[in-house]
Formats: sequence, C-alpha cells, structure tokens
Amino acid sequence: MFFKRRPKPRNRSGSFNPFPADVDVWAGFESGIAKAPWEVENLHCDPQRSQQVMAQLELTEDSELGAMVAHTGGLVIDHGWVRLLGAGLGDLPDVATASPFTREDPHYLVLGVDVLGGIFAIDGTALGAGAGRLCYIDPTTMDAAQPTVRDLNVSHAQFMAWVLTGDVDKFYAPHRWDDWKEDIAGLSLNHGLDADRQPIRLSDLWEQAFPTVGLDVPRPQGF
Repeated sequence: MFFKRRPKPRNRSGSFNPFPADVDVWAGFESGIAKAPWEVENLHCDPQRSQQVMAQLELTEDSELGAMVAHTGGLVIDHGWVRLLGAGLGDLPDVATASPFTREDPHYLVLGVDVLGGIFAIDGTALGAGAGRLCYIDPTTMDAAQPTVRDLNVSHAQFMAWVLTGDVDKFYAPHRWDDWKEDIAGLSLNHGLDADRQPIRLSDLWEQAFPTVGLDVPRPQGF
C-alpha cells in the first residue's frame, strides 16, 4: 500500500504523543474535534465513495489518511479557513481526485487546503522535501520571506493534532485581518480569496499563482 501506519511516538520525556496508544485513529480524531477551540464541521461520508477512494489509494483505517477517508467527507475548520480532505462531498473533492499522485507519477498527496490557496500535502517526488514529508505549499506572494514549499517537520498524526487543537491562529497571523470571518462566510468549499480578498475558485487562483512563484508542479484537481 502507499501509506502504512507508523508506530505511535513513545510516551517519554520530550516526545509528542498527540493520541493515546490504546485509542484507534478515528477515535483520536473525534476527541480532537470535540476539544477544538474553533468550529469543526464533519461533512457527511458516503460509504460507497469512501470504499472507492480507500481502494484507489490502497488505504486502511488504521492510517491517518485512511481514517479520514473512511469516516468523513472532509473537515471544515475555523469557519472554513481550512478544509481537510476525506471521501469528498459536494464542492470539496476526495483525496484521490485532488491529488496528482499515482504509482507512475507520485507528485504529492493533498491533505487539505486553506482559504488563501495554501495546500497541505505529503510529498511524493515533486516538492523537494522528500518522500513522505508533510509540507505546506504557499502559492501566494503575501509573505516573500517564506519559501513556497515549507517542510512542516511533523508526522500526519501531529499535523492533525495541531490543526484541530493547536495554534492555527499563530500560523496564519500574518494573513488574517479584523473581518476575515465575515469575508469568508458563505464561500463554497472550492473557493478562496485572492490577494484583493475577492472570492475566486481555487483552481483559478492556482492557475495564476503557481507560475508566479515558480511552482512547476501539477495543480490539485477537482476544485
């Protein structure tokens, strides 16, 4: 299979164990959703679609990505600022559809997107971080001090713990403004905001932004 489950971090001094070892992956995610300090909407999961995506990516429910695909159409976080992918629903595609990742062309797997067009992804071969590394792709030019692709240096479990209960506000602080909640209210899940804070389809945003910041990789699909 493409992604096998990694052993959970040991509970020793200085380590980060986001979910207890005796809790299954999805139960851990549910606990994180319940404790989240911001809104988390769990989109309906169609079982047949879920099984198709699981088979396509050769996933099992005891992996982080497999748990997402098996149990949710996606997670809409913090008023829709972040959208994590699962089995897909409506305007939010499933992981397999969104990702330019096949056995022949393992570019990267899309885990989620944000309203600015940022992409959370697992590198395959295209992003330069290394196979299996979890990255943030920033196709905007809002912060020239940051590289276009950032290796977040976390596991998938650690990423999920962070996006559900961590300091997301700090990560996005340079890009948020006073009325951002009102400005993104009502956006479709395949839309974001451009540099002028105007609604734009994410596919159109990426079509404009990828060449501008020198990203010579395939765009996510289905948005």
